[in-house]
Amino acid sequence: MTPPLNPQRRERNRFTVDLITKIPVRITCIDGAVGSRHSGTLTDLSVDGCQLQLAIPLPQEVQNVTLLMEQTAMAFSMETVAEICWGRQTSYGQISYGLKFHRSIPEDVLDQMIQRGLVSRRDNARCPIQLKGRLRMQLASNPPQDTEITDLSDGGVRLRTSQPLAAGERLLLELPGSLRAMLRVVWSMESEAYHFAGCAFLTNASRDAVQSAASQSA
Repeated sequence: MTPPLNPQRRERNRFTVDLITKIPVRITCIDGAVGSRHSGTLTDLSVDGCQLQLAIPLPQEVQNVTLLMEQTAMAFSMETVAEICWGRQTSYGQISYGLKFHRSIPEDVLDQMIQRGLVSRRDNARCPIQLKGRLRMQLASNPPQDTEITDLSDGGVRLRTSQPLAAGERLLLELPGSLRAMLRVVWSMESEAYHFAGCAFLTNASRDAVQSAASQSA
């Protein structure tokens, strides 16, 4: 598998995928293992591409696929062709793939997805920072672990941790100065030495707490 592209390089608008509703994706290979079919879940979306998560890896020789994204409960269906740009195993045994669409998604299709609550726009600028904190799991008895915030936006943070975090997990982030923030894990990824997780703020007070801690440490 090839390494992922730099996550800071986003040339077009990206959209947050709702983790509760979920968007199943049926994948059909159109080269390599022609006709073989696989199932996955949409985890990230932009005008020009998307990220999928699969339980079983695609055949290595496959470079192009047809994607059928369907959420019948929300009366949504879209089919498109995409090229596989990268693939890697996550910390939970799943396989993440980054794909580039052969044709950009029309704005009216994206508007339909937003109106149905399947995705939401990411309009927040991200600022790289270095801020240490401590994480506690809200719904589990796991011991707390140290973490570092590596970037910050109005919508959330990216964390670097020594232990993996699960998508959908709720966290309590303890910061210097007795500040606290409530977070929800949106995505999780493993690198050679660390684990990374993108987290959304659950309250405005949580966003304010992290911004305050960041300004105090500057």
